[in-house]
Amino acid sequence: MIAAAAPPLPHQSDVPPVALQAASRAGKVRGTNEDAVWAGRSKAGPLLIVADGMGGLERGEVASRLALEAVRSSLSRAGGLLQPVVPPKRLLEAVHAAQRSVRDASASAPGTMGTTLTVAWVVGRTAWIAHVGDSRAYLVRAGRVTQLTDDHTWVARQVRQGRLAPGEAGRHRFRNVLLQAIGTDETADVDLLRVPLTKGDRLVLTSDGVTGVLPADTFDGWCLQDDAHGITTGMLDAADELGSPDNASVAVATVNTSLPAGGERPSEGERVRLKVGGARLDAGAAARAFGMGRPAGVTASQVARSAVRHTTPSRAGWWAAGALAVLLAALVWWRLAAP
Repeated sequence: MIAAAAPPLPHQSDVPPVALQAASRAGKVRGTNEDAVWAGRSKAGPLLIVADGMGGLERGEVASRLALEAVRSSLSRAGGLLQPVVPPKRLLEAVHAAQRSVRDASASAPGTMGTTLTVAWVVGRTAWIAHVGDSRAYLVRAGRVTQLTDDHTWVARQVRQGRLAPGEAGRHRFRNVLLQAIGTDETADVDLLRVPLTKGDRLVLTSDGVTGVLPADTFDGWCLQDDAHGITTGMLDAADELGSPDNASVAVATVNTSLPAGGERPSEGERVRLKVGGARLDAGAAARAFGMGRPAGVTASQVARSAVRHTTPSRAGWWAAGALAVLLAALVWWRLAAP
């Protein structure tokens, strides 16, 4: 488990534009904490990560740590005057790196290794969210708590399709069955979304050890607390008091002042689902899906369907390449033979 230490509350004059907090606990039942959580800063802006490992024994802890470190390493170097940031592209590349890292580790040991992964990266005035699994990201704005991400679980899909009532999902025997996770299959579907931020906004990322235990009104009450440090400790204390059968993690980013402009100004509400893993990643698809270089007339869904392109050339491609090679050789021979 990795957690950013909670610093003392600063004086008003020292308040950063975005204040960060993170904490994690093993809970009352499990002896090992398989969650990994981070709240820190990259060159481009603040970064929150929550990963909830699966697989049993210590392998879940390994998977969550590998995914977190892959994302943090990838994004920590992004930015600077000589390296303009295209956030969705870099974020998709980071999740792809996490997928490959966990898959490689799983291939070298018996059994299946996997983890959820939810990332919030603040670049300029925009929060970019990447999400796989059933950890969650929330936006707290003007006294309202809004869930930004969809759970990639069997019960959540049944609820969305109208086959299961929301109240039944939390008690269903298949409530912990994940449809998407980092590392369990060759590829994984990742949701990317962007959220324009303003002063007073707060991002809250949690593992299901928090949201699966706390009643909705209790959870919302803690999200609305003024003290960000109190949110992390308060949520984990409340989960412990309710028995906390799972590991529990919280990461919080609070916007204290107006943010500087940076990157492209987004339109609200757009999200896409792309794939990571596989033979080759077209990271530019993420940028095009959000209008950053998307060709005119091409929709986000069309871009999403072409996110991963396999590199095996067709037979026609081989013939074309061969013909071109022969033509170039003939041209070279002709120039050398010319008087």
